[in-house]
Amino acid sequence: MYGNELEYEGREPELKDYLYVILKRKEVVAVTLIIIFLVSLIYSLLQVPVYRSSAVIEIKPEKIQIVDDLSGQTYYQTSLETLLNTQVRILKSRDLAKRVIYNTNISAEKKELLPSQQNNKKKNLPTNKEQNKNEPINLESFLLGSLEVNLIRGTRLIEVSFITADAKFSSKLANSWVENFINMSANLETLTSRNTSQFIAQQIGKIQNEIADKEARLRGLAQNSEIVIMDEKLNIAMKNLSQLNTSLFDAQSERINKESYYNKIKNSPPDSLPEVFNNPVIQNLENDYNKLERDSNEKSIIFKPQWPEMVRIKDQLQKAKEKLIQEKDKIYQNILDSAKAEYLSAIQKENKISAEFQQQKSEAMKLNADAVTYNALKVELENQKLLLDSLLKKRGESSISAEIQPQTAQNIRIIERANIPQSIFKPNIKINIFLSIIIGLMTGFAMAFFIDYIDDKVKSIEDIEHYIKLPLLGLIPLYTPGSHHRTKRKKKWAINFWAKTGLKTPLEAATRDGIPYLISHSNPKALVSEAFKVVRTSIMLTKDSNHPKCILITSTQPKEGKTFVATNLAITLSQVDKKVILLDCDLRNPMIHKIFKQDNSSGVSSLLLQQKKLSELIIPTPITNLSIMTAGHRAPRPAELLSLPAFKQLLDELKKQYDIIILDSPPIVPIADTSIIAPSADMTILVLLNEGTPRKSATLAINRLRSINCDIFGCMLNSVDFEGRSNYYYKYYNYSYYYGTQ
Repeated sequence: MYGNELEYEGREPELKDYLYVILKRKEVVAVTLIIIFLVSLIYSLLQVPVYRSSAVIEIKPEKIQIVDDLSGQTYYQTSLETLLNTQVRILKSRDLAKRVIYNTNISAEKKELLPSQQNNKKKNLPTNKEQNKNEPINLESFLLGSLEVNLIRGTRLIEVSFITADAKFSSKLANSWVENFINMSANLETLTSRNTSQFIAQQIGKIQNEIADKEARLRGLAQNSEIVIMDEKLNIAMKNLSQLNTSLFDAQSERINKESYYNKIKNSPPDSLPEVFNNPVIQNLENDYNKLERDSNEKSIIFKPQWPEMVRIKDQLQKAKEKLIQEKDKIYQNILDSAKAEYLSAIQKENKISAEFQQQKSEAMKLNADAVTYNALKVELENQKLLLDSLLKKRGESSISAEIQPQTAQNIRIIERANIPQSIFKPNIKINIFLSIIIGLMTGFAMAFFIDYIDDKVKSIEDIEHYIKLPLLGLIPLYTPGSHHRTKRKKKWAINFWAKTGLKTPLEAATRDGIPYLISHSNPKALVSEAFKVVRTSIMLTKDSNHPKCILITSTQPKEGKTFVATNLAITLSQVDKKVILLDCDLRNPMIHKIFKQDNSSGVSSLLLQQKKLSELIIPTPITNLSIMTAGHRAPRPAELLSLPAFKQLLDELKKQYDIIILDSPPIVPIADTSIIAPSADMTILVLLNEGTPRKSATLAINRLRSINCDIFGCMLNSVDFEGRSNYYYKYYNYSYYYGTQ
């Protein structure tokens, strides 16, 4: 729950309760809103306008032809997510930034168009160039700091954006970035195709030499030897020889494939291999490196390179880079070793089959050396020609691919080129102001509820019922004593109001701080007077057989209105034909003599010190049935003086002469005087100041009175704002106001 007003047993907070808290703390809400609004406005005005331009490219799943072998097998990349993440990382790479700088001819002066430098200039801060003119300009870092690369969810599209202080420059950078990215991807594919073509060309030359040699041997054998018809046994041997020759061809093809793959791995940089850049370990290390790099770029705008924080980040960045390179080399070496092992295994297989072929060939030659030799050479020649045709076909495909790929990457295309932005991207002053108002109001409301929550002052009837737990005898309107808690506007209103009442006598016009202490006499139909009549009724209708003769009025702290309550309650009681006397028992800070314009040279203290008789100290007033006794001169030890038996004797004597005695006592919490005289009273009334008396002080006062067996009749809530927006007093205000003006 927010605020003390909003949480009570058996009562659920309503919307008007929350509105009341906000209206009551409207100054807090207003100040919070103004501060946040001004901070947001100043921040927005200090920011350099920047422009954002974006280009969109499409990434298609590509065929990665690691080895397009003789059997026609092609290897495909299966994970689209991995492909897209890889392309995003390449788009953020420094190699691409260097390529863009070189191809686009971006001068070092263009760095001044980047937001970070413009902000430093606008705030009269030194730019990086001014901080150290001897340091080389790291233009790649500034470009990467202005770059945004975002995957468009649910598509194969990637948005590449640049944010700079120049609209044309942002558009130029975005278009150049995607164009160079496509060219770089095409160059990588071309390099792979050329390496494959070179290897195939070497194999073709080797096989052509072998074919020429075998054809020459075949012709010589046919001319110099008589080839006889092979018998059944020779046919079997030749059949086995043919099968082994076929197996040898397969082994040779496999060996060529493995060798091609091994040479391709050996001649390719680690970063170009999918097995390397798709490895989860490498991707995690690259993410860590990129995070450190972004941190370094952001802090390089604020700190100098020699700053300890920058040195630490630079050291971490270097270690991360070394670890990334080491891990790439390690994975690359594992791939290379695996390819080499497969290549060597293929060689061993080829050698083994070749050995078996040679053995079978020797056996067949024993049967018919010339015939077997001729047929063997013929079979080998046919196989070599088949292998040559296959390699020639592959070389043609690789050559065509190598010629096409330098122009464009096959799996990447531009969907939308970057246009020159027509509006400012940041700061968006309208949105910033709107958000500042929303945030300011929310923060202001939160502050209002928080301040109200920690405010433990008594401020409502529910507070008295829930925390104080005393009968509420009456509500005293706001323009009663306690005006020191009010605003100057309300003080002025009160003074002007009572100045227009037309009161004439000095007694009727007795005021302090603009408040008439004798209002129950001067204006009996006023709202204040009606409040005291309610209390009078409660006292007169008490269930005791004998009405209380001595009533003590006290408060928890000074300036809570106890003297005003005592004075007006005495006047109200005197108006029902009760003979009443008002005693000023506050020997430390007496007030009754000031209200009634009397001399205070003698009074209660004089009687207790046996300096004067009781009859000499009772002062009649122009108010019918009301007499007073002032406090007298200030005694050095009031507590000891009130403890004398003479005070109780004074009360006993006054009870014989008057119907009701009203004791205006000191506050009970700070001093002990009230605790001394309270047991002598028949009834005690505690005065609480609305929105001024802390609940802890009220509880302490009640506990102190009960500890001395004091009869607490109830409490009165002073300085209640009936004309305010509080929903707690609205029904009381309507009734009292109507009745009081009849």
